[in-house]
Amino acid sequence: DAVVQVDNPPLWPGTVITVNVWLPVDLNTTGGTFFQMFTNFNNFNGYDNTGNSGRTALSGAWTTWTYTVPNTFPGGIQRLGFQIGDNPGDTTIPAGSIYIDSITATGGRADCTAVTPPTALHDFETALPADTYLVNGGGNVTVSQSSDRFFGTGAGSLKVSFADLAKK
Repeated sequence: DAVVQVDNPPLWPGTVITVNVWLPVDLNTTGGTFFQMFTNFNNFNGYDNTGNSGRTALSGAWTTWTYTVPNTFPGGIQRLGFQIGDNPGDTTIPAGSIYIDSITATGGRADCTAVTPPTALHDFETALPADTYLVNGGGNVTVSQSSDRFFGTGAGSLKVSFADLAKK
């Protein structure tokens, strides 16, 4: 599988993240492959991917869904990531590129006060800061800012390119 992640994001339990992803034209969307968001929390002792909303993956188009950050106390959130892989019994995922754009984060609570948290937007319109996005997948996966595709009215996205990803 391939993973792109951000360490120590300033998110709190209950934050709803909306993400827009362009999936390659020939990506198996019948259940053989998965694309999901996840968090590591409690000093990397916790892993969560259950906060992903239901969605229909669209090959060669934008797919939008939400992910709700779980209770990350104690220890707080250490990582927010995006992961693509195969389910058991599927074949190799062919080489291609995935574009991630217009990520919004709303809600969540840092404490028990009745303060309304702000809404945040990250849209990849400019070059990526060095060493911000970490990649798991070895030399088969690269990450860059791209103007090839974008969601909505922007002009850029996060491009995740990969060579054939073998079944694990």
